[in-house]
Amino acid sequence: MSAIETGRLKQYVTYAFGEVLLIVVGILLALQINNWNEARKNKLENRKMLEQIKEENSINQFALQRDKEYRDTIVSVYKGFIDLLALPDLPNHKDEIEQYIRTLFRSTSYTFATSSLVSYLNNNKNDNSLIAKSLLELNSNMSDLEIISKKGFDLKFENFYEGLSEDVDLSSLTVSGFGSLQKFSFRNKMVLNSYVEEEISNKFDKTRKQQIMVDSLITDYLKN
Repeated sequence: MSAIETGRLKQYVTYAFGEVLLIVVGILLALQINNWNEARKNKLENRKMLEQIKEENSINQFALQRDKEYRDTIVSVYKGFIDLLALPDLPNHKDEIEQYIRTLFRSTSYTFATSSLVSYLNNNKNDNSLIAKSLLELNSNMSDLEIISKKGFDLKFENFYEGLSEDVDLSSLTVSGFGSLQKFSFRNKMVLNSYVEEEISNKFDKTRKQQIMVDSLITDYLKN
C-alpha cells in the first residue's frame, strides 16, 4: 500500500471514529436529557402529591384536635369513676355517678384520609429522605390508632354501655338502681377499659405529634 493510500485510510478511520464518537455522545446526551426530564417530572408529581398530602393531613389534624381535651382527661375520669365505684355507700353518690356516666358516655373511633399518602409511599418505596420516613411513620401511627380505637369502642360498648343497661336510663342518663354498678365484675371491666383508653390516648398523642412534624416538613419542602 502506497503512502497516499495509507494516509487516506488513516483519514477515513479517523473520520469514521469521529462519526461514531458523535453518535455515542449524542445518545448519551439524549439519555441524560431524558433522565433529567424524568427526574423533573417525578419531582413535579411528588410535589403535587405532597400538596395533596398536606391537605389530607390538615383534615386529619382537625379531626384529632376536636378530641384533644377529651383524650387529655379520659384516663383520669376513668380513675375517678373506678374509685367512686369502690365506695361502700355508692347510693349516696348518685349525682356524682351520673356526672361520670355523662362524661364517659362519649365514644371515639378514628378513621383517616390516606389515599394521597399511600400513593406517595407506593411511588417512592426506595426513598430514604426525611419526608418519606416521616410519612411512613405517620401512616403507621394512624393505622395503629384506627385499630386500637376501634377495639376500644367495641370494648366500651360491651363493658360500659351494656353494664349500665340494668341500672341507668340511657335516654336521660339517670341512675335508677345500683345493683350492677356495685358489682366487683363491673368495676374490673372499667379498670380494663381505662387501660385501653390510656393506650388509645398514647397513640393519639403520638399521631398528633407526627402530623405536626409532617406538616412542617412538607411546608418547608414546598417553599423551595
